[in-house]
Amino acid sequence: MLHYVRMSIILFIPWKGDYSIMKPHEKREMERLECRESRRREIIQAAKRLFLHKGVMETSMVDIANEAEISRFTLYRYFSNKYELLIEVQLLLYDEMNLSQETASSDPTDIVEQLRQRLYEIASNLYGQPDLVRFSYTFDHLFTSEEIPLELQESFRQKAMERKATMK
Repeated sequence: MLHYVRMSIILFIPWKGDYSIMKPHEKREMERLECRESRRREIIQAAKRLFLHKGVMETSMVDIANEAEISRFTLYRYFSNKYELLIEVQLLLYDEMNLSQETASSDPTDIVEQLRQRLYEIASNLYGQPDLVRFSYTFDHLFTSEEIPLELQESFRQKAMERKATMK
């Protein structure tokens, strides 16, 4: 009588700077998640381009799907509404502007100098970018008028605080 031994193939794959032992199904799952995250970033970039160029209120989910070269169905698998995308674009812009609390002041007790440098940094980032100013104004208006659902507002606050904590 022959007995068959089932053996798993183990692959050595570079991942996060070291070599991890991964089974084929683990590798496929990791690739699937990386592909999903890559597509998600592409959608956010497409939304950013349209929000800055056309404006938030003039941009539809169909426009974003077309810009990202995906179907509406695929877009809605990633984001259930335009407000979710709006929040992700605002977080992306925060990251791009790198609005950390660090200042170049040599005297950390000089609050006035820190504030002056901080305001100069913000103004420098916004100067010559009227589309960015318009987007930020629209976001603030929607956020303060509570047009964005409360659970999304709370999600935004939490993500913004997490990013702020990692920048320190």
